[in-house]
Amino acid sequence: IDAYCKGNNPQAAIKLLIDMRERFLELSVTTFNTVIEACARQKERFWHSALDTMRAMEDSGMKMNTRTFNAAFRACSEHPEVSKGLLEKMELMGIPKDTITFTQLFKSNIPESVDEIDNILEEMYSKSVRLDMICFNTMIQCLGNMGAWESAVRRIRKNVKIEGIPGSEGCPPGIPDAYTHS
Repeated sequence: IDAYCKGNNPQAAIKLLIDMRERFLELSVTTFNTVIEACARQKERFWHSALDTMRAMEDSGMKMNTRTFNAAFRACSEHPEVSKGLLEKMELMGIPKDTITFTQLFKSNIPESVDEIDNILEEMYSKSVRLDMICFNTMIQCLGNMGAWESAVRRIRKNVKIEGIPGSEGCPPGIPDAYTHS
């Protein structure tokens, strides 16, 4: 399965997983997660397959974990409503979120307002989840997608002081310009 996944062939990995299940071979959480991650690499073609693999994982009695959901979020990043459903399920199951989870939430444009972003940031800080450069930049892009440029620039300035994130490196193009020309 790993070879198919690394070879960017999720379809073959899914077929092999189905064959293994039909033969009652022992499967692991890692096996299922690997297939979901392969689906995530070709999200538009295989996002449904990622969800199907999660269901098969549950049916097999495997316990989903943070890695499972992070891969599923990546697979469904173009479908915010599906991602919201995954988030609800993750929270109901009590599965912890990590930096990758929060990055995927921003990437999926799940927060629909600046207040929702503030709530996510508060959750991150309260759970001591580190706001790394990738998560920070993805949050800024999410704010940009909302048209909340002033809020984006305010966060850049605030996090430069608090988190030590360089101000202009890695920032989406146009944010400093949008602020200075407003």
